Amino acid sequence: MPLVVPALTTTIATALLGSGMLGPAMPKLASGLSQGLTLWVKKLRVITVDAGAVGTGKGLFPFLIPQPILMGSLLVAYAANGHLGPMAPLEAVGLANGITVGLAQGFLNTTHPSVGVGAAVARISGPPAFSSIMQGLSSAGITGQGASAKANAISSALMVVLQTLVLPVPIVGAAGLSPSSGSGSGSII
Repeated sequence: MPLVVPALTTTIATALLGSGMLGPAMPKLASGLSQGLTLWVKKLRVITVDAGAVGTGKGLFPFLIPQPILMGSLLVAYAANGHLGPMAPLEAVGLANGITVGLAQGFLNTTHPSVGVGAAVARISGPPAFSSIMQGLSSAGITGQGASAKANAISSALMVVLQTLVLPVPIVGAAGLSPSSGSGSGSII
């Protein structure tokens, strides 16, 4: 199933509830973040380094972000952006849980023009998530300096994670008898 706003909203809201975020603004935060993250994911590009048998193949792999890395990055980014209240760590933990589980609903969809069967390692690149998250939060009615600081913190944490993230991608397709290597590309659906 591709990454869609309703499923991502439910996942983030459930994770926020699980971390003790019970306030009336929590559903708006989950909705705004879901809208923003869905917009941002569409801007990301996947680049792979491939090895296997010659041919043309496809890859499909869940968009897995390690929760401990995102949680650590969020805690640091929250502090750096002035989110220092007693609920800030709980919110960061809830967001880390919700974002990692929610983004795993999406898939890296890759094309491999020189490898038909084999394996690839994928890296993901793209713009910071700040403007997309701000757009999502604004559409959910969350605006102001606090929204900007929260969007900046989440965006910064996600960029740290993407800079360290390397994912394995299995390649399947028509293959010849010769070994081959190359590069592939794709997007997140």
